[in-house]
Amino acid sequence: MRRYPTNPSVLKAFSTLIIVLSTVIQIFAQDINRQQAMGALQNGDVLVRVGSLEQAYHAYTTSITIDPSYAEAYMKRAWLRRMMGRTQEAMLDFNAAMQINPFSEYIYDRRATLKMLATDYEGALEDINKAIFLAPLNNEFRDHRVEDLILLGDYESALADIDTLISRNYFPENQYEKKAIIAMLQPNLSLSKSYIDSALAVNPSSSIAYDIRGVIFLKERALDQAIESFSKAIALNPNFALAHYNRSVAYRYMGNPKQASNDLDKAVQVSHDISQVYFMRAVVKKELGDLTGALLDYDKALVIDSAYNEALFNKAFTLKLMGDYGSALVHANEITKLEPEDPANWNLKGNIHLMFGDHDLAIEAYSQALSLDYEYYDAAYNRGLAYVMSYRKYEGCTDLQDAIYGGHKKAEIIYKNFCND
Repeated sequence: MRRYPTNPSVLKAFSTLIIVLSTVIQIFAQDINRQQAMGALQNGDVLVRVGSLEQAYHAYTTSITIDPSYAEAYMKRAWLRRMMGRTQEAMLDFNAAMQINPFSEYIYDRRATLKMLATDYEGALEDINKAIFLAPLNNEFRDHRVEDLILLGDYESALADIDTLISRNYFPENQYEKKAIIAMLQPNLSLSKSYIDSALAVNPSSSIAYDIRGVIFLKERALDQAIESFSKAIALNPNFALAHYNRSVAYRYMGNPKQASNDLDKAVQVSHDISQVYFMRAVVKKELGDLTGALLDYDKALVIDSAYNEALFNKAFTLKLMGDYGSALVHANEITKLEPEDPANWNLKGNIHLMFGDHDLAIEAYSQALSLDYEYYDAAYNRGLAYVMSYRKYEGCTDLQDAIYGGHKKAEIIYKNFCND
C-alpha cells in the first residue's frame, strides 16, 4: 500500500508543490494555446492578403476559439468584418478586445474609425480622445481626430489639431489639404486656394491637392480649369477613382455625357465600393438613353448603401420612364418612408399613381407634397391634372391657377383647354 506523508510541515510543503505544479501546467497550457492561436491568426493574415476573406474569417474565428483571451485575434476579425460590411459584428469584436485590454490606445483608435464609418461621429470622437489621452504624442491618432472633427463640423478644433501636426512636421502637405477642405466648406474659396498652393509648395506631386483644386474650380464653374486640375491628379495617380468621378461631373456640366461616362467607367474599374460613382453613372446612362443600364447602376449604388435615398428616387423615376409602374410604385413607397419630409418624393409617388389611373391616391400624394411645401408648383399642377381627370373641375382649376401663379407654363395650356368656359 502507498504511504502518504503525515507530518504537518511535510503536508504543507507537499500541498504547496501541488499548487505550484498546477499553476505551471496551466501557464504551459495557456502558452501552447496562445502559440496555436497565433498560428491561426497568421494564417488568417495570409488569406486576407490573397483575397480569401471567408477563409480568413474562419482562421481568425479559430484563433479566438483556441484562445478567447487573445485581443489581437478579435481586432483582426473586427477589421475583416468591417471589410465584409458586417459593421455591427465588427463592433462586438472591438468591444470584446476592449474588455480584454481596456488600456489599448490602438483598440480605441480602430473602434473610432469603425464608428466614423457607421456615421457615429460623436462616439468616434469619444474613442479617439481616449486614444490620444493614452498616447498624446501619437500623430496618427490626432490626424484621425481631425477627420472626425471635420465631419462633425467643428472646424475650429480641427484647425487647432492641424496646426499642431504641421508644427510636428507630420505630412504637412496633407494638413494643408485638410485646411483647404475646411475653407471650402465654410465657404472661403480664395483661402482654400491659398492652402492648396501651400500643399503643392511642400509636395508638387500631390494628386490629392490637384483634385481639391479641381473641386474649387468646379464650385466656381470654371469648368476648363477644373478638368485641367483633375487631369493632373489622374496623370499623377491613374487609379485615383475620386478624381475620375470629379472630372466626370465637370464633363457632365459641360454637356459632354460621353466623356463623363468614360471617366465613370474608369472609376468603377478602379474602385467597386463607391455608391456615388454608380449613382452618377446611372444618371449619365439615363441621359444617354440607356435606361436598363441606369437601373443596374442604381441597384449597385443601393447594394453598397441601402439608405441612398437619392438613388431610390431616381430608380423609381427611371422605372416610371420605362413603363414599369408596379416596380416604380414599390420604390416610391420605400423612399417616402425613408424621407417623408421631402415633397419631391410624394410628388413622384403621385405621378406613378396618376399613371395607374389611381386619381384619389395621386391627389393624396400631391396633397402631402403641398403640405410640406405650399409653393411646390409642380405638385399643384399635377394635382390639378388629377382633379380634372377625375371630373372635379373646380378643385382642378384652382390648383392650375396656383401653378400658373408660380410660373408653370404647362398649367397655362391645361387651364385654357379645361377651365375657360
